[in-house]
Amino acid sequence: MICPKCGFDQPDDIYCAFCGVHIETSLKQKKRKRFKAGILALLVGIAVFSVALYLFSSRKNGHYLGTGEDRHYEGLVQLDKEARPELKPSESMTASRDYGRQRSDNRRRSPRASQEGHGEDETIHKIPSHRDNEKGQPAYDTEGETGTESQWFEKGRALDDDSDAEIEYYEKAIKLDPEFAPAFFRLGAIYYRQAQYELADQEFANFIKYASDDDREAYDIYIYYSLADMDRLSRKVEEQAASQEVKEKEQTEKEEEKTGSDKNHEEINEEVMTIVKFSPVGGHIIVPVVLNDFFHARVLVDTGSGITIVSRELARELKLPEEPGSPITLKTVAMDIEAQLARLDSIQVGDLSRNNFPVAITDLPLVENTKFDGILGMDFMNNFKIHIDNEKHTIILTPKVQ
Repeated sequence: MICPKCGFDQPDDIYCAFCGVHIETSLKQKKRKRFKAGILALLVGIAVFSVALYLFSSRKNGHYLGTGEDRHYEGLVQLDKEARPELKPSESMTASRDYGRQRSDNRRRSPRASQEGHGEDETIHKIPSHRDNEKGQPAYDTEGETGTESQWFEKGRALDDDSDAEIEYYEKAIKLDPEFAPAFFRLGAIYYRQAQYELADQEFANFIKYASDDDREAYDIYIYYSLADMDRLSRKVEEQAASQEVKEKEQTEKEEEKTGSDKNHEEINEEVMTIVKFSPVGGHIIVPVVLNDFFHARVLVDTGSGITIVSRELARELKLPEEPGSPITLKTVAMDIEAQLARLDSIQVGDLSRNNFPVAITDLPLVENTKFDGILGMDFMNNFKIHIDNEKHTIILTPKVQ
């Protein structure tokens, strides 16, 4: 089997092992484009044939004899020959020109007759305009100029040809709703098929950021991205979110500095702000923590996890009592994991800590052959503003204002 997109030769499969494109979808798109190109070529051929047939017919019937003035004089000469055959050709032409000048003089002297249609061949036809309405005022065609984000999205999906028009429809939908995830997905798919991978990454990242569970089920991003690509894209989303938070923080500080307000609040934040060194492992961030005021552990920072997780081995060392009740299910990209709830007396990152903190106990996988003791989830991180310095390998945590 040869990939229709990149030409890679491989055994029969759903996806291309080289570029990851969905084989059946790509073949359908190619067939659709060829069909449309064939229809367009047929229509152009019919149009060219019709024009050629019309010109040939006009020449054969004597209707196409040169400029308007030449045709007029030629017709008058023919009339003079039939009415006065005794005249010579030169005399006939002179008479016809005199006759033509007389008709022109009559038209100039009698404009009213020509407007009312009284003069021969003087009828004036008014061409109707699509801008004229019943009241005689311009009527503008507003169809397609307004609509909801869903209507623009459906217009783009109806085209399904990766054209600039389809892209424009999705952009209009996003302009109305900046968090309209399906439009981001369709844009990402178009840019991916056009080999504009940076733009595709950007649009798919926005899809991941704003998509609901129903959106993720309806639009399968794994058609275009592998698990490794998804991991890379998730890190990109995290970096963009952290960068946006830093920009917002800087903007807020500038505004406060200009107005001179909330200075005490800024001083408090500086006092409780903490800087933590982290270890980068395969694009992941692992930070040191202190659990229950005495146990030092290494945990992976995961903004995609809603709850903090500790390994079963760590839970046994801490002698954490599991809370009674049924186990919970933790959903991940790869699989669903069963876990049991428990509580830590305290968890401390740098100089910042939380007491009586809920956690989930489960088995943890290895990351790049590196063992870690748990996962620090958003139930802890949501309490702080986060700034990540990848060059210095530091995380700056600042408590949010309650």
